[in-house]
Amino acid sequence: YSVLQDEFYLPAAEHLAVQSSGNRQGRGEVLADAQAALVQASIGRNAEEAYQRYLELLNQDDSGEPLDPDRSGLARELARMVLPLNTYTEWYWKADLHNLLHFIDLRADPHAQYEIRAYAELLLDVVRRWLPLTHAAFNANGRMAP
Repeated sequence: YSVLQDEFYLPAAEHLAVQSSGNRQGRGEVLADAQAALVQASIGRNAEEAYQRYLELLNQDDSGEPLDPDRSGLARELARMVLPLNTYTEWYWKADLHNLLHFIDLRADPHAQYEIRAYAELLLDVVRRWLPLTHAAFNANGRMAP
């Protein structure tokens, strides 16, 4: 585990909505501007406070220097437990092209949640840039076969 950066996902106001009454995984009406601003402030404040607790558990400041030279820092994989789900992380993964396209196909579906659809669209753009013929065939043939 590496030390995580102080970067968090904060949804744009147009993506903040009430829980859908007909879909347990979906969103309903978008929040009014004033309520959306309060929600954004709350999420941002929580992320910042949690990151400070994370650094305290690691016993280090923003530059990596010890806060208290007489105290040991907690292991990184334990300290990260206090971080919220909207903390960005960097990771590397491998996938064959078939499974990558299958992932994109499932996650770019209009019924998928906004954030995973946005991620799938970014991945599809990587495919477009690196594998233009595959991208063209994927788009021309629609959804992948099950």
